[in-house]
Amino acid sequence: MPIAQPPKSFFPLLNKIETLKTITPKEAKLLEKAAGGEKIIDLLLSLPTKITQRDQLFKIRDLSSLAEGTLVTLEGKILSVRRPYGRSRSPTRFNFLDNTGKINISVFGKYYYSLLQSGNEVILSGKVHFFKNTVTISPLDHLVLASNKLHFPWVEATWASTSNLTSKSISKALKEALNFAKEIPEWHDKSLIKKKGYPTFYEALRTLHIPVEHLHNKERETAFQRARERLEADEIFAHQMCVFLAQFYAYRRKGKSLRGNGLLQQKLLKNFKHTPTADQTTAISEINKELAAPYPMQHLLQGDVGSGKTFVAFSAMLTAIEAGKQAAIMAPTEILAQQHFQSALKISPIKPTLITGKLTSENRKEALADIKSGKARFIVGTHALFQKEVLFQDLGLAVIDEQHRFGVDQRISFSNKSPGSNLLLMSATPIPRSVQLTRWGQMGVSRLFTKPSGRGIIKTTLHHTDHSLTEIKHSLKRALDADKRIYWVCPAVKESKHISAAEERYEDLKSFLGIETVGIVHGQQSKEEQEKSLTAFRNGKIKVLVSTTLIEVGVDIPEASIMVIEDAQRFGLSQLHQLRGRIGRGKEDSYCLLLYQETEGSNGLQRLSLLRSSLDGFKIAEEDYKQRGGGEITGTRQSGIPIFRLCQNSPSDLLITQSSQEAALVLQKDPKLISLRGDAIRGLMYLFEKTAPETILISG
Repeated sequence: MPIAQPPKSFFPLLNKIETLKTITPKEAKLLEKAAGGEKIIDLLLSLPTKITQRDQLFKIRDLSSLAEGTLVTLEGKILSVRRPYGRSRSPTRFNFLDNTGKINISVFGKYYYSLLQSGNEVILSGKVHFFKNTVTISPLDHLVLASNKLHFPWVEATWASTSNLTSKSISKALKEALNFAKEIPEWHDKSLIKKKGYPTFYEALRTLHIPVEHLHNKERETAFQRARERLEADEIFAHQMCVFLAQFYAYRRKGKSLRGNGLLQQKLLKNFKHTPTADQTTAISEINKELAAPYPMQHLLQGDVGSGKTFVAFSAMLTAIEAGKQAAIMAPTEILAQQHFQSALKISPIKPTLITGKLTSENRKEALADIKSGKARFIVGTHALFQKEVLFQDLGLAVIDEQHRFGVDQRISFSNKSPGSNLLLMSATPIPRSVQLTRWGQMGVSRLFTKPSGRGIIKTTLHHTDHSLTEIKHSLKRALDADKRIYWVCPAVKESKHISAAEERYEDLKSFLGIETVGIVHGQQSKEEQEKSLTAFRNGKIKVLVSTTLIEVGVDIPEASIMVIEDAQRFGLSQLHQLRGRIGRGKEDSYCLLLYQETEGSNGLQRLSLLRSSLDGFKIAEEDYKQRGGGEITGTRQSGIPIFRLCQNSPSDLLITQSSQEAALVLQKDPKLISLRGDAIRGLMYLFEKTAPETILISG
């Protein structure tokens, strides 16, 4: 359920910037662009990027001891003025003195033309420069009559992306906008405000946008810091309230409590003909416990390639079927969906129904009818499953394999096929968004550490392309003599200025290794061309397969034991780990060679070093989370830094904990947010656009 409307005192802040009376429609459009939004609150939350302080007066005699480029403010008198003749582009030059000396200053343009009169006492600012042992001020920054010193910008805020906007226009708009924040009620607990020394929301915004001039520098810095901390705490509190409300609603949302009798699972185990690992047994128990809960399950099953995630997922699906519901597993590719379908045919006691984009119209029509009637209970499919025409009779469990390959909206569409259904996500390397959900305690997680016995190990090495490419190609020749099979992965199909590509590498390797030895597969080929190349590689007719990330999931060729990934620094850590999972599926040891191009100022080599030292997909996903951010768990971005508007970096654990505790206490006392403080909190959530908690957890 969405958050109810906020109190009326918040409405002005939610109005559009164009409703401000002190600016023109043209200025409003420019401000919307600069603020990154149309609302007045967007303008207020677009904080200055720089504060310039000019409130320290200098004397001319002291300028020679300052560093080149120091910004100074001087007060004194104009002695004489020399203006350019006619249309000359020469500057206006004037002599300026105070009681310690005098200097010559040049100024271009006519902005201060009327003020440059002999005898005028003025206040001016600019940067100190030295030319042939002479001190001057250039460029002139500001100049006002000394009698008008109240209008001198002693302390000035500067905002980003404000080209074509004068500081006067911005200041006018902000002063009017700030008036709407004066009557905003407090949403934080009084004891927290006192403990942290936070100013009010209005005072924090005013301190940062219109800095107080009479404070000393240290006092001003303290005021800035407190104001910034206050606003960051507001944003995290809004975020945590949304997350905690989502959890609160989820636990009260009517779910489908699924309790099986174990009969189908016993048959699955008998058909499996292997003893489940201890990790698999634990995961099945954990998932069954959550399936039996009265609220919808939200669970992540993490395990590397070959750890047995599919068996655990099938067991969970049969629990749902034992409870009289339907269960469906969605895979991101036709190849992987077919793989799951064939596995289910072998070990599932319930006949699976397949639905993909490649079905004939007759088979598709039959599958859709069986799903709608409930005849189909164990369903396997691709993206086709979340299309409108797929109607379930009673979906109890939705399983999403390789969840990182689906967007948030796609996962929501699948979950919403049957309100209250349970969701199981599977991945070797969960998306940062899901790592964040587990980190913040909003999603259950089961992990499979144990690998099947008899598997070789994967050794990962790093190589600079410029230094190692030729040597690696020669080493591949030796590997082919030993009958090895090799993947060569490129980041793109066609070469660009900075990115190597599959087609060019394919031609290069054909000429170097032999035309009959090398094949290629990529997303721009037809399904038939792709399958032809993969089959030739699987059967050993070709020994080297050049590919894009098309092979990232669902390709199971145990004979492949070498992988070269070109321009590895361009891939995310999780994607590299997924690609690496295509080798190491047989008994012999495998080798993953990461070719990189180190660019100036990048941390590519440092990132890639983790892959050399770790085969733990969850650890790699957590590092990806730290580097890329967790996206918006209250939105649809799956990764990205920053996920917050005001927090300059990822929020500290201390701030998260503080906000979580505060949110938990609020929900204990006022879960419907109907008290005076609850009203204020609803307003806060509207200000930071955290008003749809019901969409957070249903997608993972």
